[in-house]
Amino acid sequence: MIMGVRFRPGGAYRFLPLPLDKLSNRTIPTGDIWDLDGKHLEESVVEAHDNAERERLVEEFLMRRLAMST
Repeated sequence: MIMGVRFRPGGAYRFLPLPLDKLSNRTIPTGDIWDLDGKHLEESVVEAHDNAERERLVEEFLMRRLAMST
């Protein structure tokens, strides 16, 4: 399964633990970006029943990451 998130210009850095140039134009497993938390997200998204649940899971994950960055 492939799922993407599009950030507004200049907005992604608050969510990501590495420079954006390491991610540009590449497909990278979430576990490679956020370690165990990313792996758990990936598993939850795969097991979700529908796209609405998948979207909710990703949004909640990103909101937790945002709270941790402030």
